[in-house]
Amino acid sequence: MAEFQVTLSPDQSESLQKYLYEITSKTIEQVRREAGLSKEWLRKGEAAEWIGISINTLSQWIDEGLRVSIVNGVQLISKAEISRFLIEHQI
Repeated sequence: MAEFQVTLSPDQSESLQKYLYEITSKTIEQVRREAGLSKEWLRKGEAAEWIGISINTLSQWIDEGLRVSIVNGVQLISKAEISRFLIEHQI
């Protein structure tokens, strides 16, 4: 593979660094949003996906005491509640 070198002025180098930082920051935030990492409350399907279980299993957990908030018919589960439930059921 051929190698080449690019020489940048200090201003160009700073601009490139800022540009790369902005792109990286936006990409990381987008991935966090898509993965639900920046959300404290998850819909039922998102919660099941976040934990790595099926919706049926999550429904069983709700029957076993996992607390859910229902707003306008939408079931929302906090990540903190999921953690509490899992810790409570540790063997």
